Amino acid sequence: MVKIVPPGKTAYVIFERVERVHIGLVAVLTLASFASLLKPAVAWFHRRCSIPEPRNPEITIRRSENVTRSPDITMVELQREKTPARRSSAWRRVLTKQAREFCLSTGLHGYKYIAQSQRSVYERGIWAVGVVVSLCCAIALMQIAWEYNAAHPTLTVIESTHHGIWNYRFPAVTICDLNRVSLRRAQDLVNSLHGPRLANESETVLLAEMRLLNKLLDPDISSQKVYTNLTRLQEIFDDNDLTIPDVMKLVTRNCSEITVRCKWKGNIISCDSIFESSLSRDGICCSFNYIGVPDREKSRRIPKRVTACGYQTGLTVLLNMAPLDYHAALLGGYGLKVILHDPYDYPDRNAKNKLIRIDKEVFLSVTPEVTYSTDDVRSLPVSKRSCIFSDEGQDLTALMGNYSYNNCLAVCRMQTIFEKCECIPYYQEYLRFASVDLSENDPDTNTSVRICNLTDVKCVYDFQDWYETSWPGTKVTNRHLPSIEVLDYESGPCKCIPDCSLFRYPLQSSAGILDRSNAYHDLEFYKGVDVKNHSLLHVFFSDLVSTQYRRDVYYDWHNLFASFGGLLGLFAGFSLMSAFELIYFFSIRLIADLWTDEMTNPDAQPLVWISKWVDY
Repeated sequence: MVKIVPPGKTAYVIFERVERVHIGLVAVLTLASFASLLKPAVAWFHRRCSIPEPRNPEITIRRSENVTRSPDITMVELQREKTPARRSSAWRRVLTKQAREFCLSTGLHGYKYIAQSQRSVYERGIWAVGVVVSLCCAIALMQIAWEYNAAHPTLTVIESTHHGIWNYRFPAVTICDLNRVSLRRAQDLVNSLHGPRLANESETVLLAEMRLLNKLLDPDISSQKVYTNLTRLQEIFDDNDLTIPDVMKLVTRNCSEITVRCKWKGNIISCDSIFESSLSRDGICCSFNYIGVPDREKSRRIPKRVTACGYQTGLTVLLNMAPLDYHAALLGGYGLKVILHDPYDYPDRNAKNKLIRIDKEVFLSVTPEVTYSTDDVRSLPVSKRSCIFSDEGQDLTALMGNYSYNNCLAVCRMQTIFEKCECIPYYQEYLRFASVDLSENDPDTNTSVRICNLTDVKCVYDFQDWYETSWPGTKVTNRHLPSIEVLDYESGPCKCIPDCSLFRYPLQSSAGILDRSNAYHDLEFYKGVDVKNHSLLHVFFSDLVSTQYRRDVYYDWHNLFASFGGLLGLFAGFSLMSAFELIYFFSIRLIADLWTDEMTNPDAQPLVWISKWVDY
């Protein structure tokens, strides 16, 4: 597994190594310069101190275009025909000439020292090595930049800390009663049951067994006796033609019993007009501003927004705790669970939530955050950007409105339970309309998907490690953990892809004692209500502005162009004019010189004369 070093540290290490290479090159070039200076001095001293040798005029070979013939010189003219070898020689001669003139004229670092004929071969070789090493360093750094770009195609940055809150959707508020089985409603249900199996069952025992309905939310089989009681209770429901969703609706307090008075944007409003029954991971609840419901008309609604901050401009709800009606609570206490989530997201256990205690006035101050992706990110393939836009997941969202990663994981957990136990939990019944495999995307169709009953609790409990994880469909325990550090949609659960654009709702809470004995405000709101055993909830935005994040392409074409150009300019002195020089010397001038050479000497290359001294 490749360990990716942070960008700052990577750049520091790279440039430290490059600096060492350049220090070595400077040292070598300095020594070469000293050597080139010493060589002429040694040659001059050698000429002054040595005896000159006589010139041997036996043979003299020289090139000339105009030589006068004389009787003292025996001349042999060598003329070559126009052949492919001659053409190759002309190309080679012209290329050599252009390369030399380019090196002498270009602004690239070090090239002119390679082409200067007055310098020694040793010095020119050192400069050639330096130029090659610099080019290799530039190419190596360009390769590193390209690989980092391929590994990190996108980058998320803070675009604004003053983004108006009217651009944010107000969060969905889902209120769930900790008391999942109402005592009064359970007694009414027991009184309405009939059948031969009730002959030996007392109402008190049957009422106590109603608490086993919580096993549908948190499956637990502690003993064989519990499983036997679950089976007997399910048989009683079957004798009365009661399904699990019907039973849970009968024993759970409805929204009108939980929400007493409501205010929205400072105006008193009927709670029944803004709250509706919904399903969450905690069972049947009441939701405000939640779009993900199995109703085509409601799913087309637009989430509510606010244009001001403060608890007077948000949602205010007076909640009835009904502590005397408790029969089977999820937690050891009295209260309600408030879940704040995106209006399009299923209220799962990963959503922000707070517990509301009895006789309290609670303030939930929300500071929204939004992350959006640019059109450049959309142009990238999904495999590169590793995210999906809300309008790209139609096959996964169905009636849930917009695609979201949370919805995809919730559907994935439901499908995992269905594969293992051939049923789906009642609290995920609506999610089957968002599953391509379990529904035809129409809530009115009667698909044969069975809802898990009390006899399926053991199966759901046995496979709890397969779905109650962030990696549904894989058994995840402390001994069996996925080896992938970064979430990859190809190897991830159900190929769920994270969101390219998403809303988050971080919140802060504060609470005080609810006591109206000395209060003289909101008299109309509290008219005819005894606030004992009640709690007041305020949900609002904390400020007029908030933070907006932008996900953009980390390296687009102009950033990559600037990066490569900077590296080539640093190590080789390369610029756009250098590129034009390359094109000019090795295309325009090359063709022109070849044409000129062909016109001036079409048949033969320059003459070669061999002359010999002859004594008479």
